[in-house]
Amino acid sequence: MFVSERTREIAVRLAIGASPAGMIRLIAGAAGRLLASGIVLGIVLTATADRMLRGVLFGVASFDVGALAASVAVIAVVAMAAVTAPAIRAARIAPTDALRGD
Repeated sequence: MFVSERTREIAVRLAIGASPAGMIRLIAGAAGRLLASGIVLGIVLTATADRMLRGVLFGVASFDVGALAASVAVIAVVAMAAVTAPAIRAARIAPTDALRGD
């Protein structure tokens, strides 16, 4: 959705000389910033929920740093992999076709 909404912008950037690798970096960077803010928010909410759940959990750690780190790593890898295909496809579009399509 993010890339498809910016097709015209990407086409204009490519038309005025942006490199395809630069477009991939631009798209991946924007997705990375969204991912980072989501991860920070998730960690803050997890720490908050930890305090609320301590009273109902018995014999189980409510804030397992290893599990949290593993889940953050998996989410980051999956999110960046999901962004890669549209970013590469956007970098390969012909600017004339994208601008003429509307």
